[in-house]
Amino acid sequence: MIVDRLVAPNVEVFIHLDKKSRLSDFSHIKNATFIERRISVFWGGRSMVNAMYNLIEYVVHQTGCEYLLFISGEDYPIIPGALYDTYIDCEKNYVQYEKLPKKDWDHGGIDRVQHLYPFRSYTTFRSRAFIKLQKLMKYSRNYGTLGFSLYGGSQWININRTAAEYVLDQWHTFYSVIKYSRIPDELLFQSILLNSPLRETIENNNLRFLHFEKGHDHPVYLDKSYFGKINDAMPLFCRKIQDPATFEAFHRYFNNAEAQNNG
Repeated sequence: MIVDRLVAPNVEVFIHLDKKSRLSDFSHIKNATFIERRISVFWGGRSMVNAMYNLIEYVVHQTGCEYLLFISGEDYPIIPGALYDTYIDCEKNYVQYEKLPKKDWDHGGIDRVQHLYPFRSYTTFRSRAFIKLQKLMKYSRNYGTLGFSLYGGSQWININRTAAEYVLDQWHTFYSVIKYSRIPDELLFQSILLNSPLRETIENNNLRFLHFEKGHDHPVYLDKSYFGKINDAMPLFCRKIQDPATFEAFHRYFNNAEAQNNG
């Protein structure tokens, strides 16, 4: 359903499928390329950025695509792919960012880099115990001596080919520092791009609609009660959507709205 909404003569779809999933379960998805370099992804760990790196590397080295839009399986494309050329300025990069300390993150996000998170997920018992040990030993990384400024924001970035090539070129310099941070996917790409000569091309907007309830760190799962707000915002994508019935409701509503507008 997501792929069907994206597919157009000007759009190619590339998918990184979590290695924990069986590729055969997704054989029904047509008009998309599943990249071969797959890894097991664990939320909040460095595997998230490694999966994105694999996608960027594939697109840059194996295709002629000029623009990369990252979405997850919980996103819905409000604007169909055929219209992207009219909505996106390819000279710009659309990335949500804020220099640390970030106002809406606990401790400004500084605690994400002060301690080391070497395990695949920071939520595991081993990781929590290791963090507690670091605090008891009063170990703390001085993020101010990294040699670059830290920026944070949503991992769902939209970048042109020039920015994608720059990410690959600078990857090891930044990844070596940020890979053991907590939730590095919300730090790495912003830090690479906002410390680059491309920073003037970055618009602080990732073209998404999300809704946060007061006092909650994570966006709510959307349902049809949000149609009005989404129509007002007219983003490229909205997230998060979880269950198939809601995806179907979104698909019907926005396809019908598009048909009426075209009629």
